[in-house]
Amino acid sequence: MPKAGPYYLYMLDFKRDEEQKRGRNLSLAEVSQLASASWNAMSEDDKVYYKEKAKGGAVKVARPRSSCNSSTKSSQLYTTQGVLVSLYDEEKRKEKEDQENMRKRIGNMVQQLPLLSDFLDYPIYLMYGNYFYKNNEGIHCPAEIGLVKFTFRDGILKRHHEFIQPEKTELGYAYTAKAHSEDTHRLPPPSLHTKAFGEKNFQRVFYNINKFMRADGVPVFDGGNPIIFTYNDPHASEGNQIEVLKDFLNQFAEPNAPNIDVYPLTRLFYVLRKELATRGKFDDIPNEGFTNVFLSRDPYETTGGISCEYHEEKDATRHCALSRVHRLSFLLADHFCKPLGVRLVAGQHLPPNADLSNSLLSLRSESTASTTNSIKRESEGESEKPSPEAEPKLARSVAGPHIRASASTLNFDAQSVQTASSSNAPRAKRPSRGSLVHAQTLEAQSQITSSTFYNRT
Repeated sequence: MPKAGPYYLYMLDFKRDEEQKRGRNLSLAEVSQLASASWNAMSEDDKVYYKEKAKGGAVKVARPRSSCNSSTKSSQLYTTQGVLVSLYDEEKRKEKEDQENMRKRIGNMVQQLPLLSDFLDYPIYLMYGNYFYKNNEGIHCPAEIGLVKFTFRDGILKRHHEFIQPEKTELGYAYTAKAHSEDTHRLPPPSLHTKAFGEKNFQRVFYNINKFMRADGVPVFDGGNPIIFTYNDPHASEGNQIEVLKDFLNQFAEPNAPNIDVYPLTRLFYVLRKELATRGKFDDIPNEGFTNVFLSRDPYETTGGISCEYHEEKDATRHCALSRVHRLSFLLADHFCKPLGVRLVAGQHLPPNADLSNSLLSLRSESTASTTNSIKRESEGESEKPSPEAEPKLARSVAGPHIRASASTLNFDAQSVQTASSSNAPRAKRPSRGSLVHAQTLEAQSQITSSTFYNRT
């Protein structure tokens, strides 16, 4: 198993003990409630075994007997799947509570911050993770993370990218890890490392994430846990990103470490769009499913210069975790900056090689200029509103020539929504890869933090 903290190792033992008693597999969600209470009830002497095991090397103390409560057996009711009814009810209650809390927090975040002042500078953290395989217990073996700090006013402010090196591949998963790697991120699985690279200490990975998010001293708007947003593309092969990142953070963190909440970007997008609709800056949209239509288009997936060095060389940029979070940032800026009155800047809001002169979203507001000459006049104190005839033409070119073949990302038209949301309809064909343009580096515009890069020697 990859190196993990004492509690995580205990939870795995606890899970195996319970499965032997019940004669069936249990999910981590089912076990976490019981394991947490059992761990807290253990004495410090009993915990020594797991603390020594987490350090690696020989363990000189015996494993304590399971602290499972033997009274929770046949005297309690079970569902038809063999799950304790009390545990099932508690799990469903917790899921519902988490969903309600997520919706309430995102709604308050958008409504409490004035949209045209504080909200423009409030940091949004976007994260994406790649893994080698997912085992039968639902645990993802981590491979890579990408994290950016984004504001609507300044775009991408800083980035963090880190490769992760698990200790080994679990028995029986070598082929799965190799196949998944070849189909996606192309990072060498642990068992195939010839020149290993990546952070081995999982707790250090969590420390780096926490440090990245807390370095600027920006308080969370409601005083709660820090929030990371991610997007789960239903068409992607990298797995459900909400589950992946929650599992990663669970593996990385020590017991009693500060929690980080992982929320869906679709919800933030939807609430922000609805709020702007009430202010007359957007047409309203009926439900959150419409936001997935926009985010799944991913018109920047073949853009060069926004992924890490390794994936640029391996020609696997679209699967790079750093590229993923860059592209999510570009989509947010592409869609919301104009209604928020923010002018796009290449290399911060959009790729460094984006052609802003023909983009409707490059305008500061509805009343600003619509062409390069108009932008010049704006700097001289003049302004001109785009004509109704010119506006649709400008909308067809959102972020430059490298995505001209893609549909406009400005609006949710009825036809595209119907096509994209239909379960039987084929997904729109993405643009061909072609040769990637190695654009200028973003180092001049944003601070880079990357504690680990691969061994090039």
